[in-house]
Amino acid sequence: MSLLALVPVILFTFLQGCFILGMHDGGASPWLIDEFTEVIIPCESEWKPGAVNPISGALGLAQFLPSTWASISISTGYKDWRNPYHQGFNSAFLYERDGRSQWDC
Repeated sequence: MSLLALVPVILFTFLQGCFILGMHDGGASPWLIDEFTEVIIPCESEWKPGAVNPISGALGLAQFLPSTWASISISTGYKDWRNPYHQGFNSAFLYERDGRSQWDC
């Protein structure tokens, strides 16, 4: 396997690591981090950080509605919805505040 073939794997690992670190820093338990990385994020965005739902306008890895993202990011200070660390931190914050009901998957 060439080094060039490893680039997508390395980028995905970095992306996932940033999201997990954000969740950890946001106070998420190991169980919750597993729930997001194995169930919610693959279902919501297929790990595409720039994902935008054309119907609802939901944004990013965890598919936040724009109004929810605006509200959460004021509280946390993490405002860049394309940033996987910000998505992870804000996901942990929202889950702690509102529970699982924010995600359909």
